[in-house]
Amino acid sequence: MYLASATRPNISFAVSKLSNFSSNPESDHWRGIDQVMLYLIGTMIYAIHYSGYLGVLEGYSDSNWIQKLMSLRPLVDTYSLLGGGAVSWRSCKQTILTKSIKEAELTALDTASTEAKWLRDMLIDLPLVEKPVLAILINCDN
Repeated sequence: MYLASATRPNISFAVSKLSNFSSNPESDHWRGIDQVMLYLIGTMIYAIHYSGYLGVLEGYSDSNWIQKLMSLRPLVDTYSLLGGGAVSWRSCKQTILTKSIKEAELTALDTASTEAKWLRDMLIDLPLVEKPVLAILINCDN
């Protein structure tokens, strides 16, 4: 869980799904854990690089609306980049119920914009960081 939440956002979804079965894992779940571990071993040389312009704050949002009767809460992924490297990420279920993919995407976009605004306000208060541009670029896939 530490790797998924603190240093490796790309395994967040898999760890979240596997943690649902932590009290009673079956052989499929153990194979999933093995695959995550093999992936981590194979990608140890990769790292987040901050090489872009530090004054630009970017946000990305995505939502996956699953059409099941029991699950009206879509998964939300948001990422914030500063200088070309991730500084904030989140993958979770939305806190409100949505009835369409359009509504789910708009809710995810609102979550990403709230996070990006908070990050921008925090960066403005830091004296060591170059002041970001007031506009924040937020990308959505819809």
